[in-house]
Amino acid sequence: MSPHCALQRSIQNRGNYNKSLQEIRQIIVDKQVELSGRTDGALYLLLDSIREGIRQFLTFEQKLDRTSHESRELYFAGLEMLRGHIYRSLLQIARIADMDIPHFAPGMRYDADWWLDAYQPFSLPRQGVSSQ
Repeated sequence: MSPHCALQRSIQNRGNYNKSLQEIRQIIVDKQVELSGRTDGALYLLLDSIREGIRQFLTFEQKLDRTSHESRELYFAGLEMLRGHIYRSLLQIARIADMDIPHFAPGMRYDADWWLDAYQPFSLPRQGVSSQ
């Protein structure tokens, strides 16, 4: 596969991933509406943390230059960080509910400890940012 075709396929996959993330975010918003009388509870806060993580990732993705290989790498690194955040949030929800999380393939699991360095401010390199 040529580098151009690989980049085009990557761009198409990004659109599919983002659509799925937007659908997940909408489900979370709907659940938060159901919990609107209990906004001080742990479940609401963890759902809000997942929703906010998705929102931040989608904002980050919009700032990337879709034609840059470096931006492609940043996109997938950010997506991996988001997956870890969601996984750890689901672990916390499962602990609160005193239940097991659904089965995740061993390669899809993350360390249960929060990686606090991932929650530091991040700025994009100038060359990886679109001029919009």
